[in-house]
Amino acid sequence: VMIKAYDEVGSGFTGSGFFISRRGKIYIASAGHLTFVEKFGENNLSYEAVWMDKAGREVSFPIKLVFVKFKNGAEDFAVFKFEAGKLPFNPAPLEFADSSKLLPGDWVISIGAPSAMFPFYTFGNIAYFKFNIFIIHSAFISLGSSGGPLVDLDGRVVGMNVSIMRGVAIIAVATSSNAMLRWLDEFDEENNKQ
Repeated sequence: VMIKAYDEVGSGFTGSGFFISRRGKIYIASAGHLTFVEKFGENNLSYEAVWMDKAGREVSFPIKLVFVKFKNGAEDFAVFKFEAGKLPFNPAPLEFADSSKLLPGDWVISIGAPSAMFPFYTFGNIAYFKFNIFIIHSAFISLGSSGGPLVDLDGRVVGMNVSIMRGVAIIAVATSSNAMLRWLDEFDEENNKQ
């Protein structure tokens, strides 16, 4: 899914996301930095989700930010819900895998919308895994890939792309699925209070 954020004057920013299910409801998970709340404030942006239907046409719907965890370098996660009540299709939510079982060399697939090209798939390997939070991998990502899922060969989410480290080579950084599941538990708790 491609995520678009618009400020008050209509300037747009793009990133990626993916469908998840929580307590029987469909949401979109993405990267917290794509919400731009630190720059523009929580109520000064509007968002939409764009994806391809089975006929290859772009479909878009307004979405609303309902949860964000963003602390630069430590937390980078957001949840959106659909503004419209019922969607004209049944999105397939992705399942989460246990990222603590990842090993260097494991194959992964990055899915996203770099430069608004979507869906865009690249393959790579797990290179490094630290503190059960960050995954370093070799699947190609670029601007617009943030928020897209990193999946294992069974199609289960093991991480979410959040940044690129530049140096001798460009290295992709993802947040682990186990970290996302902890934040989703917080999201569920907040939802129960409302």
